[in-house]
Amino acid sequence: MAAIRGQSAPSDYNITRYGYKEAMRRLLTWREIEDFTSTLTYSYTGDSDLVNYRMMGSFSSTSQHAKRPDIPGLNPSASVGGYENDATYTDIKFEAENTSNFTLGGLSHSLNYGIQYLDHDRDIWMYDITNRTQAQYNYGYYAPWFMPEGSQKTFAAFVRDRIELTDTFAVTPGLRYDHVRSKGVPNEAPRFNNPLAGHDYSAVSHQGVTPAISLSWEATPSVRFFADWAYAMRVPNIDEIYSTQSVLTKASGTSRDLEVERNSTFNIGVDLSFNDVLTTDDMLSTRISVYNNHVSNPVTRRFGTANLADVTGNVPFYWNTPSYDIRGIEWQAHYETERMFADLGVSWMTGERTGAVNNVWGPDTYINDLAPLTVIATAGIKVPDQDLAFGWTGTFVDDQNRTPYNQGGQTYARPPSAGYAVHGLFLDWTPTSGFMEGGEVHLAVDNIFDKYYEPYLSDGISAMPGRNFKIAISRKF
Repeated sequence: MAAIRGQSAPSDYNITRYGYKEAMRRLLTWREIEDFTSTLTYSYTGDSDLVNYRMMGSFSSTSQHAKRPDIPGLNPSASVGGYENDATYTDIKFEAENTSNFTLGGLSHSLNYGIQYLDHDRDIWMYDITNRTQAQYNYGYYAPWFMPEGSQKTFAAFVRDRIELTDTFAVTPGLRYDHVRSKGVPNEAPRFNNPLAGHDYSAVSHQGVTPAISLSWEATPSVRFFADWAYAMRVPNIDEIYSTQSVLTKASGTSRDLEVERNSTFNIGVDLSFNDVLTTDDMLSTRISVYNNHVSNPVTRRFGTANLADVTGNVPFYWNTPSYDIRGIEWQAHYETERMFADLGVSWMTGERTGAVNNVWGPDTYINDLAPLTVIATAGIKVPDQDLAFGWTGTFVDDQNRTPYNQGGQTYARPPSAGYAVHGLFLDWTPTSGFMEGGEVHLAVDNIFDKYYEPYLSDGISAMPGRNFKIAISRKF
């Protein structure tokens, strides 16, 4: 139910039967989206180093209503949202935290601690016109089995303490506790609210602790080493817990017995900063980091002949599958003088899964969604007397063949993608005097060669604008 879509292609059969224009119209959906967000924040910094607190409350609501064209004989299936559907997501969030700075045992501490509360609720219905006469489908009015209604209430408490062991070496341990209460709303359609199929929309709780630690060492004024580790937790969402299928399928039940996902993530790197490298008063800074994520108990949909072979009883629609790993390298560099500047960023990642999503007992495969090797570069000239800066940007993306699509995953994995290079030009004016003092003007031309390309992971959802001209003007008073 994405709000935008790339180019849709009607079938040859529909083109022959209805003509191209009418065949295209049968694919369209009219969508109306309303977003509302309100946030209130209060901060206080007192005379005491022990009291520096912040409180925040927010409310957000997103509503989407979609309807298919009124075409005689057009009966969109429930798998595409039916003839009409409506989804409303509401989030209420509260945060309160304080930072206390003090010395204990001869060591300087900066202790940050607080609590968070999040109340997420979703209200969804669909009109499945194909089954408007079927009682087992509540005569067409019900929530899609793959978009269940429900709520999640999260309470969290956290504490982290930056401890300066020396003037150049600091350690920051942290601990976070989460308790999440999820509750489904029974489906109005008896077909998807049947205890014999393992459908159970009652509440379920998940909880756990996330430990973390960070290290920072300034070896010299120009060299800083850092390392971070965390054992992060992800709680299954409403879709994963309460999605269902009918009793006629093998994996029919809701998935209330899911365990939380765990991500043991490790990141290590170095920051370098130097002055007077090539000329007087120039500056070069760079960062390189290496990371590894080991994800255990990942939650995935249960499908595939091998995963469903010889299963009996109420089999959950989602389940915890074997672990996977992601590794990568990131490098960033910035160079600047009085008259010019340049930036360069490089990122590369790889990863493999134990088995495959559609066959957890099969050979290891690449994980889905691996980003290809990407290089982003910027080079520009500054005209200080005129408060101007202009230059060029380039994005270079390599081919991506590391996908499970060629490892037996054609039904769920993204296919290999072609690489591309996109260039742009920009001009920035930030006057420091005159009638426009305090204002900013930004001009840019993206994709100056009007290249056709599809960003990896877009799945045709992001429409490409081609050559794109942009202007932005702002003023502070």
